[in-house]
Amino acid sequence: MSAAAVLPLVCLVLLVLCCSQAARLSGRERRWREAMLAGAVVWGVLVVAFTEGLSLFGLLSWPWLVALWGLAAAVAAVGVLVLAWRLTSRPPLHHVERGRRAALGMRTGRLPGRMVVLAICGVVALVVIAGVTAIVAPPNTYDSMTYHLPRVMHWMQHQSVGHYPTHIPRQLHFPPGAEFILTHLYLLAGNDRLLNLVQWLGMVGSVIGVSLVAQRLGAAGAGQVVASVVAATLPMGLLQASSTQNDYVVTFWLVCLAYFVLAAIHRPGWGYSAAVGASLGLALLTKATAYLFAAPLLVWLLIGYGRTLRWRCSRHVLLIAAVVLALNLGHWLRNTDLYGTPLVQQDGASTSSYTNEVIGVATLLSNVIRNASLHASLPAGSEQVRARIGQQFAQWIDEAHALIGMDASDPHTTWQQGTTSEGRQFRVEPFHMHEDIAGNPLHLLLILYALVAICASGVLRRAPLLVYAGVLVAGFLLFCLVLKWQPWHSRLHLPLFVLWAPAASIALSPGWSRRIGQGVAAVLLVAALVLIGYNETRPLYGPRSIFTAERAAQYFATRPFGADYRAAIGYLNAQPHRHVELVLGANAWEHPFWALLKDEAGDSPRLEHVLVGNVSGRLATERPRPTAIICVSCTAVQVERVMAGDGTLHRFGIVSVIETRGWE
Repeated sequence: MSAAAVLPLVCLVLLVLCCSQAARLSGRERRWREAMLAGAVVWGVLVVAFTEGLSLFGLLSWPWLVALWGLAAAVAAVGVLVLAWRLTSRPPLHHVERGRRAALGMRTGRLPGRMVVLAICGVVALVVIAGVTAIVAPPNTYDSMTYHLPRVMHWMQHQSVGHYPTHIPRQLHFPPGAEFILTHLYLLAGNDRLLNLVQWLGMVGSVIGVSLVAQRLGAAGAGQVVASVVAATLPMGLLQASSTQNDYVVTFWLVCLAYFVLAAIHRPGWGYSAAVGASLGLALLTKATAYLFAAPLLVWLLIGYGRTLRWRCSRHVLLIAAVVLALNLGHWLRNTDLYGTPLVQQDGASTSSYTNEVIGVATLLSNVIRNASLHASLPAGSEQVRARIGQQFAQWIDEAHALIGMDASDPHTTWQQGTTSEGRQFRVEPFHMHEDIAGNPLHLLLILYALVAICASGVLRRAPLLVYAGVLVAGFLLFCLVLKWQPWHSRLHLPLFVLWAPAASIALSPGWSRRIGQGVAAVLLVAALVLIGYNETRPLYGPRSIFTAERAAQYFATRPFGADYRAAIGYLNAQPHRHVELVLGANAWEHPFWALLKDEAGDSPRLEHVLVGNVSGRLATERPRPTAIICVSCTAVQVERVMAGDGTLHRFGIVSVIETRGWE
């Protein structure tokens, strides 16, 4: 692995130091958490700028990334030195910071020292375990194998993030922000061993960020610690923190957005407006659900700006819009050029749209019930007991739908997966430690308690806490109103659960409930420490443990066709194939071919999609004839078409390899 892989991380640390020292110069002491968020946002902007800029000229490659990140790190280092020199000649204004903290109404009360230490140690233990898992285990989640990582490999091959012909349209039209970061790490490291760390860093940033949001909402030290505990112990979050999904990445950008919105409302300024625009732009570039979760926050910001800045708020709004546009313009233009729209409503694997075809009160109630049900199953009892509990919940939900005059599996509000009846029916899954369907039952109960407490308690019923809770409720309702129900929506809920952590911690803190808050934090930590080792895709224990299982086998940890792939790849690796073409289904696992196909020098062959039937097929260009074609789950007719009477067929289960007389 190349040492150049640390350059982006070094630059990130230096940017955080720059922001921290700049805050000290302005008299804002002890703002290291705000500096971390600001530095991360600047770093994210650099990732997008480097990626899009190099892609314009087909230069997205190792030498250019090393040069740009080296230059950025050097500039940041100079900035740190200059600011440090200025600090020695101009001591920070401690009294100004104390005055600002008092103006913000921030209390200095703390939990007993022992409780603080235990809570922080528990969070650190969870973060370390997730980090070790991320480093040791290879990427192996379903979406990562089908489109997250294959798009990265195609970009590296083409030295550009431009669209290309593919059987898997999600590789093109889904927002690419997280994959931009993955591309940089893969190019600089030379392999996929660091890629899981992107989500892990999203978890670390989110856990720290929610404590800062809690502080902005008026939480004492106790509440800030509990907020971090609540965020760090989410089952879905623990699972995703060691994967190459993108939900924790978008969660972090939304946490940044929430904090900078709160800061901008309290103290409007160009710096905070730019930070809002960058956070929003990065979130939208990472995942489309950010449009829904960010909208209520932006409404809150506009109202706050209107009250404080009046007509001058238009300039700040224009700045935010300009930053968002600059970060997303490249992807929007590529989608518009190919699909005619910047946001695509279908993934190519189904004719069903992602959005509800019927909008109304009944649709909203139906989706609120069904989305909440994803977090209703408890991690207790045998699998049979959990299945029976799920069946009982499903029955109750069917009865509730009968009362509102709807079908729980209405195709107008339920995403249609495949052609089987199972893929078209609403169902309540038993609790599993699987990153696609894991629920957060204890945290759902905590959120419901917090919502009731905030609305009912005179101590808690105050702005901005009440408004913040209302913003999160509005985001969830908007999500339910717009998107069709899917059985794996629980992972899309991750940003909401993390953003609820500050409000939940404050709801547990006043008066008689303080000890309850300590008890809840302890229960969450113990449960998380027990459950984290039972990750179904990257287990720490048992015969499939990531510490003992072969790395190549771990790519297929939850899929039965691993032997077929490995047999086909083993055969191809014994041959001198340098140009291989792919005929895949819209949900086929593509990344294992990139990860495991190697020649004697350790280089991968050139892989291209061929015979593409969707709209991206028009992007195909003339290429040398391949020496081999891989066909996954192809019918006899498809295989015959691929062979065209000129090739030797080898079958390895669901994988067919056709050797042709091509060019070397």
